[in-house]
Amino acid sequence: MPRTQISIKLDEDLLARVDQLAESVGTNRTAVIEQAVKNDLPEQEAFQRSLENPTIRALHKQITRPALLKAIAMLANERMTDEDLAEVVERAPRQRAAVERRVAERKGRKSKTEGE
Repeated sequence: MPRTQISIKLDEDLLARVDQLAESVGTNRTAVIEQAVKNDLPEQEAFQRSLENPTIRALHKQITRPALLKAIAMLANERMTDEDLAEVVERAPRQRAAVERRVAERKGRKSKTEGE
């Protein structure tokens, strides 16, 4: 399969971890990043598909409220830094909006097909 060169920006600490791993396994940045994407992509895709369910999407909206996230983290005895919290709170509406657009597009395509 042909490969396409892209440009990405990474946090310096994350890039250092990528480089450290690449060196320790005798490979390069590209291989490490590509493997990380391959490993995580199916999970991200499955999560997005799960948000297509309106009930799960509504639950996601409630769970990603800052106060509830902190309470859940505390109950699970997990640390959630302010940065972690901000990332989840910022990302959650975009995730739901992307799913809502996909669902609307799919419904639009069905309507056009049914109308023909």
